[in-house]
Amino acid sequence: MLCLLLLAVMAIVFGFNSAPAQATYSCYGSPAMVNLYAGQALNIGTVTTCTDGNNLYVKYITNGDWVLTETHLAVATSISSIPQTQKGDPKVGRFPYQATHASVNEYTYVIDLEQANYSEGTQLYIAAHADVLLSDEQGNVACQETAWGDGDGFSGGSWATYFTYEIGPPILGPEGGTFEGNGGVVVIVPPGATDEYVTIDIEVVEEDGLAKDVPPNCIFMGAAKLDIEDVVLSDNADITIPCPSGVPENAEIYVAKVVEYAGTQMFMMVDTATVQGDTITSQNPAFPGILGSGTFVFLWGENVGWIGGQVTYAAGGDHVPRAVVTLSGGYWLDIAGNDGNYGLPAWAGNFVVVAFDYKTGEHGEKQGYMPSNGASVNVNIQIGEGSGPVQGTVNIQIGPVQDMNGDFETGDLTGWELSGAGSVVTSFGPISPYEGNHMAMISSGSGAVGDASSAMKQSFTVPAGTTVLTIHYNFVSEEYPEYVGSQYNDVFNVTLHTPDGSREIAFEEVNSADFQPVSGYTMWVG
Repeated sequence: MLCLLLLAVMAIVFGFNSAPAQATYSCYGSPAMVNLYAGQALNIGTVTTCTDGNNLYVKYITNGDWVLTETHLAVATSISSIPQTQKGDPKVGRFPYQATHASVNEYTYVIDLEQANYSEGTQLYIAAHADVLLSDEQGNVACQETAWGDGDGFSGGSWATYFTYEIGPPILGPEGGTFEGNGGVVVIVPPGATDEYVTIDIEVVEEDGLAKDVPPNCIFMGAAKLDIEDVVLSDNADITIPCPSGVPENAEIYVAKVVEYAGTQMFMMVDTATVQGDTITSQNPAFPGILGSGTFVFLWGENVGWIGGQVTYAAGGDHVPRAVVTLSGGYWLDIAGNDGNYGLPAWAGNFVVVAFDYKTGEHGEKQGYMPSNGASVNVNIQIGEGSGPVQGTVNIQIGPVQDMNGDFETGDLTGWELSGAGSVVTSFGPISPYEGNHMAMISSGSGAVGDASSAMKQSFTVPAGTTVLTIHYNFVSEEYPEYVGSQYNDVFNVTLHTPDGSREIAFEEVNSADFQPVSGYTMWVG
């Protein structure tokens, strides 16, 4: 009777207490908390359940002077799998997880998800039982009781209860942590990288799961898709993937983020990585690093060279922050820093870099040459600059565009802006217009800018409903095949500039084009 009277009094006292203390261990998966009831009516604490992608945590916490002397825990995928009598009352002595305690205020059970065969989406039935006691001011036992984590009642006659918990995706929070995905992929987020709580999802991406092939001169090592919603980390995360066989420890491994730009998939260098035994781990030196969601591809590329410089406005010379810079070939992209500086990986040969200012919709472009693999070339780009070897759209046909002279049937370059050497011809040896009687020809010969390059460009408005842009061209060079692999590498490309960005839609070079001989000429056409 004394114990029952004391319980009634304590129920009033604890009813005005502040919320029970939270668990202090790192718990990343959707936590669920239920009250811990003693003697059927007195709320003396909580039972908190959560996961971190590797383990299931069930934590008992008591309030005030209440302490745990024994705990018994059953976790199952069905209520019938919890040990019970024939009448439907739980058999706590048969519960699979049990512990005796020296009067503690909290205790946590840790259950390995893989060993228990629990995975995301699994619904668990949890019966959390405890023997608890309360001491008076002199330290004497004032009351002993049985306690249960609050929930639904069993089918028997006792007041024992159970609750359910569904394993959700891991949660990333301010504590950071190590998160495992499938296929051996691990993501490590440092503490303090975010002050938000978001779900984190990690998936392996196979090479054939990419929208386009990996860049030339690179070998696919693996890829992972990281989803942390729209959170931007303030500190770099690291990704570890399994290392394919045969990769040496000194291999040059780079991490590129897959980005969509101007309607095509490109790669942006964000990190480097090192081979560490049977794994490859990113290490974020002087690169942006892994700071948010995306697909990250690990590439093995030896003797990588670098193209770098600053993007500025032609008028005034101020740097252009966050300009999008692309490299000819249609694979590599970088976003300039707030100081306008950019960097792109490259290998020996001619190249064109294009910078796009998303604020103004203007662009600038430059052509350059990398003398050898592993070299560094500085190329500064001015937005709005029209001088220099600028390449443009050639022989464009987009539906019924009026006054564009896209087929050159005016017999001249009306409507086009020419830089260097160019004209309209009716044929070039055996090469004739794709249709009609005329075609444009630009060359790197006499009259070219710097005796090296020429370009044409034109602005036009796309008619509503138009979805196809067609370009017909022949790339002719005297440098094939004797100069393949040398510094004499003729290049041709077509770039489409829109308010959303610049997209390279054609690129040819002597080193890679599929050439055929031109009859009657010492030239080849590709």
